[in-house]
Amino acid sequence: MKNLIADSACWPCVLSVAGSDSGAGAGIQADLKTCSALGAYAVTAITAITAQNSDQVSQVEPEKNLIFVPKPLTARYRYINRKRAQPANERTLMPSIISKGATHVNAASYTICLLDEKKSLLFSASASSMLLDFFVKVTGRGDIIGGVVDSLPIMTDDSFSDQVIARYLRLICLTTDYKDLYDENFDLSFEYDFFTNALSPVSDSVTQQYTSENVGVRDKAANPTYTLNTDIELPWDQLSAQWTWSSALRIDWTRRQAQLEIDVLVAMSLKLTIDELIQVYSVQFPVMKIYEETDQYDIKGRRLPNTTRKDAGAKELREALKNHDGVSPVTADWLIDNGNQTVTKKFYPPFNHVDRIADYKTAYRVFSERLGLNNKEAGNAAS
Repeated sequence: MKNLIADSACWPCVLSVAGSDSGAGAGIQADLKTCSALGAYAVTAITAITAQNSDQVSQVEPEKNLIFVPKPLTARYRYINRKRAQPANERTLMPSIISKGATHVNAASYTICLLDEKKSLLFSASASSMLLDFFVKVTGRGDIIGGVVDSLPIMTDDSFSDQVIARYLRLICLTTDYKDLYDENFDLSFEYDFFTNALSPVSDSVTQQYTSENVGVRDKAANPTYTLNTDIELPWDQLSAQWTWSSALRIDWTRRQAQLEIDVLVAMSLKLTIDELIQVYSVQFPVMKIYEETDQYDIKGRRLPNTTRKDAGAKELREALKNHDGVSPVTADWLIDNGNQTVTKKFYPPFNHVDRIADYKTAYRVFSERLGLNNKEAGNAAS
């Protein structure tokens, strides 16, 4: 054995870049035999996987089959969550998708890499929902790692998956690092999507109205009207297959709406009623409930800083609102970076509270109608 190892250390190393020939008459297989016969040590880079025999090549699918070729995990988009569980916080499970090329230390995060990118998206989106957060919370585990994460379900019902992916992509694809993820998973159905809440406070110079003339999956009966600044984020029917800065959801109100609709879609896929969803929220997420009851949004959809969340600028805004006339914009300034920089933000009245329970009921009813589900709970969701 010692002599063999000593001899092999002197062998020349040959890299073979070729396709795989299942008949072993050519390609990588032939290169391996040739290198072995000539006393060389072969390493390989497979460019295609074929199905063939001595008579014909019946299939060559390099793009499809290359997903099975080993490559660094950092070359893929991966599911990631914060490792430490903090059940007393607003949320316990904090998942996302980590971009290509990024790494992390094991002490802070836990990562799963799935070959199917769509499944990674669906898994991460489902994990971002309140229901899977609840599942993790009740395990009582201090670390959210393999034993916990591996037991979480992946959504398999296609009737819900496209709408979940549409919302999750717009939530996480905020920078060019996620451009490929957005472009590769964009679906034309996204252009016919819309938020279930027709009472959006978001407004600016451009008004986008969905009328009964629109087609696709839009709910004609609901006929919602939205107004938003299209320089910040695009309405659903203006999305394209190519990511732009405005493809992402960047307004506080729309980001909240997208996440609560994911909560509802995951609940429906798990066959939960609206009452069961609301019970989980009301009983198991007291911190989130307190925050929601305190939050206010201005007419542009931005959430006002508040002292309940201990937001930066909350005290300064509270002082600015003491003598406010209720009509004119409110400007607040506060220091950051140890006093080296000043943040100035202007908020536009009227300032509106939100009602998560009412929004859950509306979303559950609208999705049930949109998907043609015969659900008695959905029929009573708005009551």
